[in-house]
Amino acid sequence: MQDLPIRHFYSGDKLAIAGRKSAGIYFIEKGLVEIYVYHGTQRVHIAYVGANEVVGEMGLIDGTLPNANIVVIEDTICRFMEKALFEQRILTADPFIRALLRLLSRRIKRVLNLSDQHGTYFH
Repeated sequence: MQDLPIRHFYSGDKLAIAGRKSAGIYFIEKGLVEIYVYHGTQRVHIAYVGANEVVGEMGLIDGTLPNANIVVIEDTICRFMEKALFEQRILTADPFIRALLRLLSRRIKRVLNLSDQHGTYFH
């Protein structure tokens, strides 16, 4: 991961916007971001994500647009993997691992969609 470029983000910066193409994956080294969705017009908190965690991977794994927003809460330093590099690494991964990642991504999105329909979210 040390070969990936470092990016700095500041409070209020958006790393992902629901419905817009993802640029890549962010490996957070320092800082804090919030993942949230909108239920109608209500902003609903999903999770806070910090150091040693990853955001932005869901849409890249299964080829769909993000269904959540990611905003920087505390100034954040990330390693960034562009979409093309991620896709290259996925294509060269073991087929079992590739299938497992896609399956898990679809399941997580299905749970979030069900939660959205019922107005409840997991934290």
